[in-house]
Amino acid sequence: MDEREFVSAVLHQRYPDIHWDDILAQPASSASSGLAESLETIAGKTLDQLTPQQQRVMREVVADSNADKRWLSVHEVPAIAMLRRALPNIQTDGMLASDMNAIEGLLDPDLNVELHTHQEIERQGLAT
Repeated sequence: MDEREFVSAVLHQRYPDIHWDDILAQPASSASSGLAESLETIAGKTLDQLTPQQQRVMREVVADSNADKRWLSVHEVPAIAMLRRALPNIQTDGMLASDMNAIEGLLDPDLNVELHTHQEIERQGLAT
């Protein structure tokens, strides 16, 4: 098996939901359709200059057909950071159902109305 076939087989096995035949058949210049250039502009460097951790995360995002459900928005990051501080093993062990229930119990529907109202006030520039 030549090197190209081997890499193709590995990619197909590791990420079966991605249409590798289409991607690998295209010349590199037409495969990106500007996405790579856009990401490089955002990063301020070429994609191969990203850290191994950044490259790993990007591969996981591309491989995940439900990335929007799995990956956090910028606005969700502080809440998850707070959970990680409170529960240091959450990334590896998850969260106990009792902890989830306790947090849900603290999120009273009236609190959600207050937060929403406060956001609306800030959005309208009326916050004091």
